[in-house]
Amino acid sequence: MQNLILANPLDNITRIEYHGQPVLTTAQLAELLSTPDRIVTAQNLIYNFKNNATRYVEGKHYFKVEGDELTTFKSIMKNSNDVPKNTARLMLWTKRGVARHCKSVGTDIAWDVFERLEDTYFNVEKILKDAPLKSISEYKIAIALTRLAAHADDPYMKKRLVAEAANRLLGEKVFAVPVSTPVVQLTLFK
Repeated sequence: MQNLILANPLDNITRIEYHGQPVLTTAQLAELLSTPDRIVTAQNLIYNFKNNATRYVEGKHYFKVEGDELTTFKSIMKNSNDVPKNTARLMLWTKRGVARHCKSVGTDIAWDVFERLEDTYFNVEKILKDAPLKSISEYKIAIALTRLAAHADDPYMKKRLVAEAANRLLGEKVFAVPVSTPVVQLTLFK
């Protein structure tokens, strides 16, 4: 049996860092693990988590964000649909937590998604560190693009700028640049 994946599900995922490491929200993880023949919902993941609570360690497999910290986190992520506006607590899954969820889901596609997450989402720094720089000018352009991304309000523009910066640093198109309509036309001067 051949698995057919029409689009890379990672193309539409906002990269979130928490306490210096990449994490996924429960909603993001559910979206990644869902397939046309098997829908995985956030409720499924929380149910699996509760039934296997002894196998998950807070700070190692997940972070529970609530209270003032959640309010601050929501304000940072205000333009993202990945954080429900009226949630009282948010679970953020680390690489190890995502691996445990993929094991619980147990499908070939879940493992394929985890492998892609492992190669890209959770290892962006390693990819960039190991990549040879094409030229100093490409490096300077990439730095400027990341600075623009840090101040972009539109999440799609932020994703586009970060992907373009990474591609320039690597000297090839490794990361897909999300398609969106730019809010503002940018003109680069030489």
